[in-house]
Amino acid sequence: MDTEQDDLTRSVEARVDYEQTLFAIYWQEWSSAQIEEVLDASCREGMRAAGMAVNRETCLVMSGVLAHEFVHKSDDPDDVNYILRHVVMGKEMIAVKVIGGHGIHNSPTVRRFLDSFALLRGAR
Repeated sequence: MDTEQDDLTRSVEARVDYEQTLFAIYWQEWSSAQIEEVLDASCREGMRAAGMAVNRETCLVMSGVLAHEFVHKSDDPDDVNYILRHVVMGKEMIAVKVIGGHGIHNSPTVRRFLDSFALLRGAR
Protein backbone atom coordinates (compact mmCIF):
# COMPACT_ATOMS: atom_id res chain seq x y z
CA MET A 1 0.00 0.00 0.00
CA ASP A 2 1.37 3.42 -1.00
CA THR A 3 0.33 5.66 1.90
CA GLU A 4 1.56 8.90 0.33
CA GLN A 5 -0.53 8.29 -2.80
CA ASP A 6 -3.58 7.14 -0.77
CA ASP A 7 -3.40 10.42 1.20
CA LEU A 8 -3.08 12.63 -1.93
CA THR A 9 -6.06 14.97 -2.22
CA ARG A 10 -5.17 17.37 -5.06
CA SER A 11 -2.51 17.67 -7.72
CA VAL A 12 -1.85 20.16 -10.53
CA GLU A 13 0.86 19.92 -13.20
CA ALA A 14 1.81 22.24 -16.07
CA ARG A 15 4.20 21.08 -18.82
CA VAL A 16 5.85 22.69 -21.80
CA ASP A 17 8.06 21.08 -24.44
CA TYR A 18 10.74 23.44 -25.70
CA GLU A 19 13.85 22.62 -27.75
CA GLN A 20 13.41 18.85 -27.22
CA THR A 21 13.22 19.37 -23.45
CA LEU A 22 10.26 18.96 -21.10
CA PHE A 23 9.80 21.71 -18.51
CA ALA A 24 7.22 21.05 -15.79
CA ILE A 25 6.02 22.45 -12.51
CA TYR A 26 3.65 20.69 -10.18
CA TRP A 27 1.93 21.07 -6.85
CA GLN A 28 0.53 18.31 -4.68
CA GLU A 29 -1.52 18.44 -1.50
CA TRP A 30 -2.22 15.64 0.96
CA SER A 31 -4.81 15.41 3.74
CA SER A 32 -2.03 15.16 6.33
CA ALA A 33 1.48 16.57 6.71
CA GLN A 34 4.13 14.70 4.75
CA ILE A 35 7.52 13.59 5.97
CA GLU A 36 10.12 15.04 3.64
CA GLU A 37 12.46 12.06 3.98
CA VAL A 38 9.65 9.70 2.90
CA LEU A 39 8.92 11.79 -0.21
CA ASP A 40 12.65 11.97 -0.99
CA ALA A 41 12.95 8.18 -0.73
CA SER A 42 9.88 7.76 -2.93
CA CYS A 43 11.44 10.04 -5.54
CA ARG A 44 14.70 8.08 -5.52
CA GLU A 45 12.88 4.75 -5.80
CA GLY A 46 10.58 5.96 -8.58
CA MET A 47 13.52 7.20 -10.65
CA ARG A 48 15.46 3.97 -10.02
CA ALA A 49 12.40 1.94 -11.12
CA ALA A 50 12.23 4.06 -14.31
CA GLY A 51 15.88 3.22 -15.04
CA MET A 52 17.16 6.70 -14.18
CA ALA A 53 18.71 6.40 -10.74
CA VAL A 54 19.60 9.63 -8.93
CA ASN A 55 23.34 10.14 -9.26
CA ARG A 56 23.49 13.53 -7.53
CA GLU A 57 21.37 14.90 -4.72
CA THR A 58 21.70 18.39 -3.25
CA CYS A 59 20.03 20.20 -0.35
CA LEU A 60 19.12 23.81 -1.08
CA VAL A 61 17.48 26.63 0.83
CA MET A 62 14.67 28.30 -1.07
CA SER A 63 13.19 31.44 0.48
CA GLY A 64 14.28 30.13 3.89
CA VAL A 65 12.77 26.65 3.36
CA LEU A 66 14.77 23.45 2.85
CA ALA A 67 14.50 22.07 -0.70
CA HIS A 68 16.06 19.12 -2.50
CA GLU A 69 17.43 18.67 -5.99
CA PHE A 70 17.71 15.25 -7.62
CA VAL A 71 19.75 14.80 -10.79
CA HIS A 72 20.26 11.99 -13.26
CA LYS A 73 23.14 12.84 -15.57
CA SER A 74 24.35 10.57 -18.33
CA ASP A 75 26.82 11.35 -21.10
CA ASP A 76 25.16 8.74 -23.33
CA PRO A 77 23.27 10.78 -25.97
CA ASP A 78 20.50 8.14 -26.02
CA ASP A 79 19.81 8.35 -22.27
CA VAL A 80 17.18 10.58 -20.71
CA ASN A 81 18.50 13.11 -18.20
CA TYR A 82 16.54 14.98 -15.57
CA ILE A 83 16.74 17.59 -12.86
CA LEU A 84 14.02 17.70 -10.19
CA ARG A 85 13.74 20.28 -7.41
CA HIS A 86 11.08 20.09 -4.76
CA VAL A 87 10.14 21.72 -1.50
CA VAL A 88 7.80 20.17 1.09
CA MET A 89 5.78 22.41 3.38
CA GLY A 90 3.51 20.44 5.68
CA LYS A 91 0.68 19.06 3.55
CA GLU A 92 2.02 20.51 0.29
CA MET A 93 4.86 19.91 -2.14
CA ILE A 94 5.85 22.18 -5.01
CA ALA A 95 8.32 20.96 -7.61
CA VAL A 96 9.92 21.78 -10.94
CA LYS A 97 11.51 19.27 -13.27
CA VAL A 98 13.38 19.26 -16.53
CA ILE A 99 13.70 16.12 -18.66
CA GLY A 100 15.77 15.93 -21.83
CA GLY A 101 19.08 15.01 -23.39
CA HIS A 102 22.53 15.26 -21.83
CA GLY A 103 22.71 18.97 -22.76
CA ILE A 104 20.17 20.03 -20.13
CA HIS A 105 22.82 20.22 -17.42
CA ASN A 106 24.68 23.07 -19.16
CA SER A 107 21.71 24.81 -20.78
CA PRO A 108 21.19 28.50 -19.94
CA THR A 109 17.44 28.01 -20.60
CA VAL A 110 17.26 25.19 -18.05
CA ARG A 111 19.32 27.19 -15.53
CA ARG A 112 16.98 30.20 -15.95
CA PHE A 113 13.92 27.95 -15.43
CA LEU A 114 15.34 26.30 -12.30
CA ASP A 115 16.53 29.62 -10.87
CA SER A 116 13.06 31.10 -11.34
CA PHE A 117 11.62 28.56 -8.88
CA ALA A 118 11.13 30.50 -5.64
CA LEU A 119 8.55 30.64 -2.87
CA LEU A 120 6.47 33.74 -2.33
CA ARG A 121 6.51 35.24 1.16
CA GLY A 122 3.03 33.93 2.01
CA ALA A 123 3.94 30.34 1.07
CA ARG A 124 6.00 29.68 4.18
